[in-house]
Amino acid sequence: MTSLQIMVQIFTWLFLYTLHSRTLRRSEISRLKEQIVESLSKYPTWLMEILEKPNIEISDVDNYVASAIARFDFQSTNLNCYAKCQIFPIENLAKLGGIEIKENHLSSTPDKKNIEKQAFNITSDLIEETEISYAKKMHNENTIRMLTNEYMPEIKGVICTLLILHMSYSLIKILVI
Repeated sequence: MTSLQIMVQIFTWLFLYTLHSRTLRRSEISRLKEQIVESLSKYPTWLMEILEKPNIEISDVDNYVASAIARFDFQSTNLNCYAKCQIFPIENLAKLGGIEIKENHLSSTPDKKNIEKQAFNITSDLIEETEISYAKKMHNENTIRMLTNEYMPEIKGVICTLLILHMSYSLIKILVI
């Protein structure tokens, strides 16, 4: 096998590795995004179920809401770290916690409907922002920029590996002759 054949084979493997890695990353980002969107779309209904519970205290409601926001924060941080950019607007999660729920809201049906409407509007905005960011990331991506930003460690490793292989091959050629 000549050195040209070896180099072509190595570049072919690298190309296939890059395509496979990119496909896996994109599918995982899509899965994480869909998980967040599904959770957000269920949030208003979930909040109403919490508010409809008999004998629920306002502190319990606050704990449930804080728990849900913490879960959204964890999921969104995970998505954004994996995507290496901000797909989910984490700073807007505070709006969900900003929905004012008072003790008298627990017994009033119009107040509950108003809270549900606020939660729906906020989650709809978050879902829309997430979908727009996702579309920009996945569909308007420059391939060259993506390769240099996302795969820089792999590119450096490949270059070092190729240099080592070339130097080893040259050294073996010199020693054999």
